[in-house]
Amino acid sequence: ASAQSIGSCLLPSSESKMLVKGSQRSDQPKNVFVALNGARLLASIHIVLGHLYQSGYGGEYASSWGFSWVPWFFMLSGYVLTLARLSSLTPEAPQPVLAFVQKRAAVIYPPFAVTLFLGLAQRWWEGEALPKFYHLVAQGVLAQSFVPWLPESTIQVHCWFLSCLVPFWLSFDMLARRVILRLPTLPAAVGLLLFLAALGFLPMILP
Repeated sequence: ASAQSIGSCLLPSSESKMLVKGSQRSDQPKNVFVALNGARLLASIHIVLGHLYQSGYGGEYASSWGFSWVPWFFMLSGYVLTLARLSSLTPEAPQPVLAFVQKRAAVIYPPFAVTLFLGLAQRWWEGEALPKFYHLVAQGVLAQSFVPWLPESTIQVHCWFLSCLVPFWLSFDMLARRVILRLPTLPAAVGLLLFLAALGFLPMILP
């Protein structure tokens, strides 16, 4: 009951009926988030323009802010995963963490591995120096962002954020059961979001 109440507070009624394969109530119709796909497209285009701008290919000043869309993808991932959790038959039940991470990684890792291999092949073909072995190992297990100086020394530097998803996936089940499902009202949820957003301003306030 608590999960249903918080779901009705956080999600519009039309969105709370989205079908998530393997976790959705059988009496709910299948809906598609066309708006989310459009938002992904616009954000991706802006990010690509931002990379071109930083590489010296010109472009409008607004293109230099393409990096600002990265948090959007993190929030979007959390929104979709939370929606799936709230729409499941037993949202309060613990889920196997490793199986959850494996399911998420199975979506992103194959194209990531292919582009990593192609990047290595390009460097080898052009005679450029290859990254050190431990750089590739860290990137291969999606741990390249765990050390601040490591992402800049790897192939596919712009994929740094993929390793940031790993701790997010590992902690999602615990946070969903102990935080999200315990929020009683929408104002409480908004207050928590504002508090978390304010943490980013601490370095500007503290000496």
